[in-house]
Amino acid sequence: MITRMTQSMAPSAQPYMTRQSYRQELITVMLFPLAISLFEGSVITVLAKMVFDVGWFAFATMMAAPMFANLTSFAWTRLAKGRRKVSVIASLQATLLVCLIAVALLPVSPLGGLLLVCFTVLSRCCLAGVATLRSTVWRQNYPRRSRAKITSKLVLITSLVLALGPIPIYKLLEYDETLYRPLYIAVAVIAAIGVFAYSRIRLREEKQLLNHERRDKKDIDSSEPSATFLSVLKNDKFYRHYMTWQFFAGVGNMMGETAIIALIIHWVRQDNSDWITNYRFVIPVILSATIPMIVATLTIPLWARYMDRVHITRFRTKHAYTWVFAQFGYWVIGMMGPAMWPLVALPRIVQGLARSGGLLAWNLGHNDFADKRLVTTYMGIHVTLTGVRGLFSPYLAVLLLFGWEGSWLSEYISFSGIEHHIFLITTVFCLIAQAGFFWLDRMYKKQKEAENKYELKDQEKSTAVD
Repeated sequence: MITRMTQSMAPSAQPYMTRQSYRQELITVMLFPLAISLFEGSVITVLAKMVFDVGWFAFATMMAAPMFANLTSFAWTRLAKGRRKVSVIASLQATLLVCLIAVALLPVSPLGGLLLVCFTVLSRCCLAGVATLRSTVWRQNYPRRSRAKITSKLVLITSLVLALGPIPIYKLLEYDETLYRPLYIAVAVIAAIGVFAYSRIRLREEKQLLNHERRDKKDIDSSEPSATFLSVLKNDKFYRHYMTWQFFAGVGNMMGETAIIALIIHWVRQDNSDWITNYRFVIPVILSATIPMIVATLTIPLWARYMDRVHITRFRTKHAYTWVFAQFGYWVIGMMGPAMWPLVALPRIVQGLARSGGLLAWNLGHNDFADKRLVTTYMGIHVTLTGVRGLFSPYLAVLLLFGWEGSWLSEYISFSGIEHHIFLITTVFCLIAQAGFFWLDRMYKKQKEAENKYELKDQEKSTAVD
């Protein structure tokens, strides 16, 4: 099975015209995600709490960083307009490596903790740009009929590196916390090879794409679709509804992920068991990052095959079940009491199943709505709205989880938090999203049936005239 899987990932097994791009991306995803893994919210927050002892507001900011950094997506889109996309992406990747080296040089102090938060946010802003612009590379270089299968291989490897990469690094921190300095620098050097490989990708039909982007507005054919944030949402009702229900799902998942990772770190720090004490760095990483990513790695091919067969609206109706089960599972573990917290591994497995489908849908779902000339705009809308919910969801999660006793707010209203009951709220958000996707899928299906009937009538009229 492993041999067959390995062979299917070889460049020679891909369609001929995609091999050059795929080969370079394959090298990149084997090396560069190791650097990304150290800035993952579920990983960097462990270092932040265990070594720098940052507060919960800083913790929430680091968890929110991947989301609200997406608000920069349209800035990256404007920056890349008329420029070679691969070069811009490689530059953003290189900037992330600079942030990684900077973290390695930080002093362990309140100032160091503040700068750690700043570099985490900057790194995630760079990744937001990579995600936004990479959709154009995938759209140009990989055909629709095989795009999900090809990109799923890249996402699968990325997920595997994200899942396993931090474990040996954080295990070494059990012996000496300061080892993160040379280890982070070493990872940056390794990841630099992946950045170089990505810079060698050739974008298909790049000349035509750049010529289109560089044209003045007055020279653009009026028949071309509008490409602004508001006009797309106004004119494309299906995408508008898709973004609405995705917003509910995103808020529920962002709040839930922030809350469960905060609780895992809290439980580990409060548990004085020997086996916990000896693995205080590794256990939070395994529960927060490794388990979901491993499950995601194993299940991405299943989601990819299904995604290639159906429209994204139908895909989301099935995928939404995993969100609901994961969030409700967290609440059940909380109800079982402090002694049973290691069982949180079970809903984290479900979260991994949700993550695998979510990775594909988040990166490719907009393609089922977008005109090929507006792929980056559609992705930018999705990324930007992700950033909007990221501005408040993690902070709201921390406030609901732990309350604000001891802060200035407690002088007016006393609130000690609702603890694990926050997951009932996140479950409701995910249920609303699921119901919305079912409705949207039915609406889309009816629209297509009506269009097919109309086309059939036109064909019959044409035949009768002939």
